[in-house]
Amino acid sequence: MKTLVTITIIAIISALCSTNPIQAQSLTETIFKAKEAIVKDSTIIDKDISSVGQKQIHLGKMTLQSGRSRDLGEVLATNSAIYIKSMGRGSLATASIRGTSSNHTQVIWNGMPINSSMVSGFDFSSIPTFFLERVSLSLGAADPAGMGNVLGGTILLESAVNSRDIETLIEYGSNNTQTYGFSAGYTFNRIKSSTRVWYQSSDNDFKFLNKVLSKDPFYANRTGSDYKNLGAMQQFSTQVKKNIITADIWAMWSDRSLPQPIVVSAKSAEYQQDFSLRSTLSLRRPLLGGQLTIRGSWLLENLKYERDMNGLGDQYENNKINTFLIDGNYTSHINKKVSYRLSVQGRADINDAYRYSNVDRYTLTLGSSTRWKPSDRLSTEFAFRFSTFDDHYMPTGSLGAELSIIPQYLSLSTNIAYNYHAPTLNDLYWQPGGNPDLNPEQGISQDLTLKLTVPLSGMFFKFSLSTFRMDIDDWIVWLPTERYYWTPRNLNRVRSQGVETSIESLFHIGKLSSRVVFNYTYTDAANRKASFEGDASVGVQLPYVPRHKWNINLTSQYKNLTFNYYWGYTGKRFTTTDQSYFTEDFKLHSASLEYGVKIAKQN
Repeated sequence: MKTLVTITIIAIISALCSTNPIQAQSLTETIFKAKEAIVKDSTIIDKDISSVGQKQIHLGKMTLQSGRSRDLGEVLATNSAIYIKSMGRGSLATASIRGTSSNHTQVIWNGMPINSSMVSGFDFSSIPTFFLERVSLSLGAADPAGMGNVLGGTILLESAVNSRDIETLIEYGSNNTQTYGFSAGYTFNRIKSSTRVWYQSSDNDFKFLNKVLSKDPFYANRTGSDYKNLGAMQQFSTQVKKNIITADIWAMWSDRSLPQPIVVSAKSAEYQQDFSLRSTLSLRRPLLGGQLTIRGSWLLENLKYERDMNGLGDQYENNKINTFLIDGNYTSHINKKVSYRLSVQGRADINDAYRYSNVDRYTLTLGSSTRWKPSDRLSTEFAFRFSTFDDHYMPTGSLGAELSIIPQYLSLSTNIAYNYHAPTLNDLYWQPGGNPDLNPEQGISQDLTLKLTVPLSGMFFKFSLSTFRMDIDDWIVWLPTERYYWTPRNLNRVRSQGVETSIESLFHIGKLSSRVVFNYTYTDAANRKASFEGDASVGVQLPYVPRHKWNINLTSQYKNLTFNYYWGYTGKRFTTTDQSYFTEDFKLHSASLEYGVKIAKQN
């Protein structure tokens, strides 16, 4: 496997709106500051939305900083053990958590769900890491954000208003890959503002070894895979008396060519343009001894597809969907040991698709959760939610507990949850092939996690070991028909079980600070129900789900110089249900060197 080495030069010009000099954030500060700083660094949006006992993975500021010029799909693939199904840089990248499909992962940005109800899966290549301050993964069917539609897990993204810094990023790489980023913060009286802009383009005509078109392998250049991405984000926040008001808007546009399979002889040119506009306005204020949050959101997605075959079967499609949401939650304490949270969300998906139109979906979700802490060492939580959509009524819930065996050093947590995933609008109404009689997918997840934390002189060591099991019924599968098109059906009953482990160590020697992280996941995911007599998919690994995946990350910082090294392994993936075809396992190495230039002071 080819070793990928990228040398990144990042120029950071920081101007503080105060008389205090800038101090560069270092690994040492992240490791050895007071506990409050560490807790803050692992909190995303609202700490109360995390479910007790649920397996959590946090990507902090240092991890995201080292991947500023990459998309979120690449960062998740190299810094966690979840599997990212990627079609290559600039192409579709989706997440598979614990053997589930890409549809089963809910993505939340600043409290707003940003999955499309048309396809449900999410393209992580469309999110620049440059736009994010914090990323948190909640694994399993528990629903920490109360949004429903969760089976595999939830990925929470945070973009914070930074009113003090100015940052620029310029990168040039192979295959004419150009990356530019700019962010700036301003303060106008009580209003804080943050602006970010992003642009990346690439010819993406990389060299590869072709083993398909000839008996003797030969090197060729990939063509028809160029792409351009442009994004802008604007955020405001202010405080009026005890009311905190925030407004966020994020626009992303991409234009990419879709490369043809190597084995296709009749070549055609395919293009896809995606535009998304995500906006949210929220109000947070104290009320009756608790806290009330009200949020309104609007999500617009527009996908244009074009296929040019020189006039022989040319194709053009335009798909648009508007999503409107309003949600509120109230959190309060009954006493020192018991707290509760009430939530409500209304959602309307207004669709205008090429293959089906005037098909809308309206969803209402009510929820409550109660936390009870009978002692300083034991925390418990029970959550219950009820959703209604498309004449379906879906109750869901979770139960979790966390025991501190040795306070601050050793803990044991567990969680069991029941949830659902609604069929997408494409599943129901796509023409030809949509099946309006589909049932929601339903599943139960269970996990058990042991965590060990060992602070030493000049070092910080963390270890976690988790076991999990997920049973999902009415799994939706698209199958071919006699009419030469595919249609979805509720066929499979999938069981996914396995082990996850991570080891993290932080240490420093003089002015050199280093962080080393090892992640490993073993996933045994198989269908346990035959769809027909002699069904070869029963009891064998699901397609495109590797049994083994591990990676090692090293980040070292000396003054303004940062070195990053990644070494990852992805196991064999079968591409058919009968395991007659598969993709070989592979290892990937990458390295980057960054140097930051900072202005120390500005009045």
